Amino acid sequence: MGLALAVAVLLCIGLVVNHQDIAPYTMRLAGLLCMGALYGLAVHLLSSHAAPPVGVPAEQRDGVPLWAVPTTTLAVVLLMGLAHWLMPLYQVLMSADGARNVSPYLPTLLVTLAVFGVGSVGVGMAWDMQRGQRWYQVVLAVLAVAAVVHLGIIIQFALTRSGPDFWILFKGAREWFRGGSMYDLVAVETNHFGHVFKVPPFYGLLFVPFVQQDGLMILFWHRMLNIALLGAAALLLFRSFGVSLFSALGVGLLLLFNMRPVADTIAYGQIDIMLLLLLIVALVAMRRNWLLLAGAAVALATMFKLYPVLILGFFVIKRQWRALVGFAAAMLAINGLALAIVGWREHFTYLFEVVPRIGGGTAWVENQTINGFVSRLLAPGIIAEKFDHPLVSIITYGGFLLALAGVGWLSLRPQPRTGARFALQFSLFAVLMVLAVPAAWMHYQTITILPMFAVLLYSMEHGLPRWRAALFAVAYALIAYGNQWSFYDSAMRDVLTVLGTSYKFYGLVLLTVVVVACLRDADEDTPRPRAH
Repeated sequence: MGLALAVAVLLCIGLVVNHQDIAPYTMRLAGLLCMGALYGLAVHLLSSHAAPPVGVPAEQRDGVPLWAVPTTTLAVVLLMGLAHWLMPLYQVLMSADGARNVSPYLPTLLVTLAVFGVGSVGVGMAWDMQRGQRWYQVVLAVLAVAAVVHLGIIIQFALTRSGPDFWILFKGAREWFRGGSMYDLVAVETNHFGHVFKVPPFYGLLFVPFVQQDGLMILFWHRMLNIALLGAAALLLFRSFGVSLFSALGVGLLLLFNMRPVADTIAYGQIDIMLLLLLIVALVAMRRNWLLLAGAAVALATMFKLYPVLILGFFVIKRQWRALVGFAAAMLAINGLALAIVGWREHFTYLFEVVPRIGGGTAWVENQTINGFVSRLLAPGIIAEKFDHPLVSIITYGGFLLALAGVGWLSLRPQPRTGARFALQFSLFAVLMVLAVPAAWMHYQTITILPMFAVLLYSMEHGLPRWRAALFAVAYALIAYGNQWSFYDSAMRDVLTVLGTSYKFYGLVLLTVVVVACLRDADEDTPRPRAH
């Protein structure tokens, strides 16, 4: 509530100082403030009454600031649900205020109304039956069903899209099969953020057996494979971490998979779900001391996208030498296979002519990294082309080095392999992959399911202070809901519009803040709130 009041004061000051840019958004900002106040009230009620930290003795809570009192996983999950389903309501507000093409997808809006309607009726019935202390079971059930239904809706929508990234890979492999090259160096040089093949040859090799078949049929089965991999990732988390589907943690995990970046991965024909699964495999393997498998999983991920190579830093810091051996052995085997089939020419082209040309970032709205945020503030237009600026380069590469050093420092502290903090240390590298690199599209954020799950694990073991729970739920909502077209009215370009296009970047920043705060907690024996 206090934060909403402070923002309201800043809004008034902004209207006085820069009336021309601020005034057109008065209705939206007022609505955003109202939603913020409602969310703040929910944070207070859920963490104080609906899910009190009953596992923490009262004498240990005396003198602790209200914002620092630990909350339960139940409260965190309920806040996640509220924050997520407020997002489409804000789209409705934007549309009512004249924004174009930002209305929520009708089935999504219907699910939103059902969540608030059925949830309210269910809570009311629970109170009338004098079972008010069990109302949260009704809300958890509503959130779980809504998450599964909505995931199905956005996946169904994804199946109707054209799959542009799939066709880049398919056509590149087909061109090589016909005697040409996978790589169009002119296109790479002109604009590597366009529709150009720029991944390792091994990735393209996987499409070669199918290039003589109907591309639409292969696209369909590619999407079915992605859906199967998504199910495998969810199942692996449920089974490996002993999560009950009917617990608060289980519902929280279902909410995490209700994520638009996941659906966009399927829609575009991308590989991020596979990367998520491989990162989960690596973490589970490390928990069970299967270090060779952990290294091999990271190696395979690196053959699809370059940025998972950052996990090697975690292996080095933790002195997991067998994981490094597994990585090296898998890289030799995979590249040996690719070399034997594709030959030296494509590998030479990729290493010495493609990789040097695909650096840098862009101001395009899909790029939700530090580079993308700063580029949009300085670039003359928000377009899918490389944007070079000395200040942007300094911030991008300086920020990356600082972030890498910080993540490495936070990983130095020894933690039990099976503990939540170990998972947080590992998954912080995943956040680095989509926040600090020069360019990472929104669908890359599929892999943030892992760090967000690690935060939920931490809340089960140690509880989350109220402020951390509130920020985490907002981070989840910003990352999980919508894509580049959900809130972007391209007809206007002013300071607030530009700032608004970076909403998933803000979610990544908030997630980073929460993970870092959890890792910096000095007390390993924080009393555990009892999970409901």
